[in-house]
Amino acid sequence: MKKKITLLFLILAFAFVLFNQKAYAKQKNFIVGPKTAVTGKYKKSQSLNKKTRHYFMLRSYMDKLEKNGGGKLTIKKGTYTITNILYVPSNVTIQFNNGVKFIKSKNTGKARIKAADGIFQVVPYKLSQKKRKGKGYDGSINVKFIGKGKVTFDLKNIKNSKAIVTAHCQNVLIDNITFLNMNTGHFLEVDATKNLTVRNCTFEGVAAESPYTKEAINIDTPDPLTGGVNLSWSSLDRTPESDVLIEKCTFSNLQRGIGTHKYSQKELNGKWAINCYHENITIQNNTFSNIKNTGIFMLNWKSVKILENTFLKCNLCMNFRGVQAPVDIYHNDFGDSDVVQTFRGDKKLIYYMAYKSPGKGSDYSPIYNNLSFTDLDGLLELNNRS
Repeated sequence: MKKKITLLFLILAFAFVLFNQKAYAKQKNFIVGPKTAVTGKYKKSQSLNKKTRHYFMLRSYMDKLEKNGGGKLTIKKGTYTITNILYVPSNVTIQFNNGVKFIKSKNTGKARIKAADGIFQVVPYKLSQKKRKGKGYDGSINVKFIGKGKVTFDLKNIKNSKAIVTAHCQNVLIDNITFLNMNTGHFLEVDATKNLTVRNCTFEGVAAESPYTKEAINIDTPDPLTGGVNLSWSSLDRTPESDVLIEKCTFSNLQRGIGTHKYSQKELNGKWAINCYHENITIQNNTFSNIKNTGIFMLNWKSVKILENTFLKCNLCMNFRGVQAPVDIYHNDFGDSDVVQTFRGDKKLIYYMAYKSPGKGSDYSPIYNNLSFTDLDGLLELNNRS
């Protein structure tokens, strides 16, 4: 009789543990803090130490979310040091509570694990490990980075680092985050992305040695000729951006605010003849101040809206190269500067010209602006800065 009771007890205990494991496996909402323990297989990783603990802890939760088909990760107040890439799968919301600080570090504490150049990439981990398999917009979908209160991502002027990379993905929101101290890289690397919204964010500070061509938000195409988006998992299929909204953000003490520095084309009858346009780009209600090079650098963009922005102490406010109609530019404030359009290299507010890439991408054909009379009138008058 005792043996039967003992056996029954063991069966019930096993069933209870199994039930809880399954329930936990299906969990889609997690809350973590700076002292949250590393879970799963990473607890036994030989690369786990004080320098990499936050990375492995957050990665373990990204793994859970990917396995469970998405969910929400709430990150509590505190400082998190991140050495390696955190891959964000589909249907995931990451909420950063007031007082969260993400600090980029390249010190892993051990030679066996090499630090990476970024913090987040919007791509499922499984896809990120497949050579040249990312195509079109077929990666992660429905991803949100939401700051509640004061939230900062500090790249610490680490060369080539990026805070968030969106590539081959759709429906991404980045809201209310302050990005600090870039060097040669970008705060946001936006590649092959459809339906991106960036709002209520601050982008501030660039290292003195960083080249002037580096944008806080870089709008680019994955391309083997230009070297754009050098991600091992990308097919480099030259997919451009579509439907990008950047609003209510502040860009200060930078080289460039928003822009593109290389363009892509596809072949037609043996010639580079089809432009890969970034389409439906809206930039509104932003402030650009103390910009050393250009506030908004438009290269191979099509269907553009630049509305109700403020430009203060910018070497150049806007640069048009290979831009296609329609273009709406209304109610922008240029401070006390004279509003002048130029077709030459003078320091003016607006620079409007044809262009051919030097160096990488120089095989591509030149690109030309193609604007209607209404567009040109808007550029020349700029709506009287009203």
